[in-house]
Amino acid sequence: MKIKCEYCGGMFEDTMEKCPHCGAVNANIKRMADKTPQTMDDLFAWYAAHNLPPYEITRFFLGIDYKKPKAFGIYKDGENFIVYKNKADGTRAVRYKGTDEAYAVNEIYLKLKSEILNQKENNMAKRSSGTRSNVSSGNRGFNPGCSLMTIGYLFKGIFAMLAMGIMASDFVSLIPVIAVALIFLFIFLKKQDLYNKIKKLLWPALIIAMIVSLSLLGDRTTPRYYNYDNDVIVGYDDNYYLYDSYDDDYTPIEDDYLPADFAVNPDYYETDDWDRSITDFEDSDYYSDNFGGYDSNSSSYYSYSSSDSDWSSWDSGSSWDSSDSWDSGSSDWDSDW
Repeated sequence: MKIKCEYCGGMFEDTMEKCPHCGAVNANIKRMADKTPQTMDDLFAWYAAHNLPPYEITRFFLGIDYKKPKAFGIYKDGENFIVYKNKADGTRAVRYKGTDEAYAVNEIYLKLKSEILNQKENNMAKRSSGTRSNVSSGNRGFNPGCSLMTIGYLFKGIFAMLAMGIMASDFVSLIPVIAVALIFLFIFLKKQDLYNKIKKLLWPALIIAMIVSLSLLGDRTTPRYYNYDNDVIVGYDDNYYLYDSYDDDYTPIEDDYLPADFAVNPDYYETDDWDRSITDFEDSDYYSDNFGGYDSNSSSYYSYSSSDSDWSSWDSGSSWDSSDSWDSGSSDWDSDW
């Protein structure tokens, strides 16, 4: 298939490494070598694998013809792929309109990567500014305000774990984090000198305790299959779902409607020998709608499994840290691109 050179406009075969007219590197070949997204599906997967926030936050609408101001996007209209930017005043600047999917995807992909770097720099600047402020106003002596805040965070972590334990009905898993928290609290109240020496260990110790607690909670995000009276029931995240052969999908079962013998001892019915012609729970529409990622057709999270590809290892510098904040207001919304 012939493609157009991005530099001189000449036509040549897409399998050629360089344009025969000007010698420019075939961008399509280069993108394949660099393992950058080539299709819309690739782009959806790349977005999900890099833990990026929802489209409404990043303002990058993939697969959506978004009409409101302040948005970048790409969507397919008939045979054409349209890459666009809606400026602050609502006017639209079309970056690309044509049938070359790889070219269109690359345009929005490069812009998205550039915006990720911009957001990361903004976050680093904020953290650096906050650190300088803390140092300039700090006090090496006993600071009641900071100490009370430390206790507050301590108990906030305990209460969070308590809530998790209540939901999991497994209070034994809370013992490590509560024990560590109480030890530090006792030292803080009784041995101030010792506390000042070891307070840097507080958060690492609590994190380790939380990891141990979470491991004791068990694996609740792996579907468990049950064969009950020739029906397939799936246990997932402490809820149960019944397979409906008519809809080829799963529906939740309210606790009050669980069979009495099943509710008392579900482990008795758990099995690996269930009808494999039935859709896996994680491949079902119900799972995609309620537990998946971002779906461009429904403006919800698109479902993506890292086992489908090796996206997570690509462009690791573009992965988003959930502790960072995305401020789309810092983007340039007045230019055409």
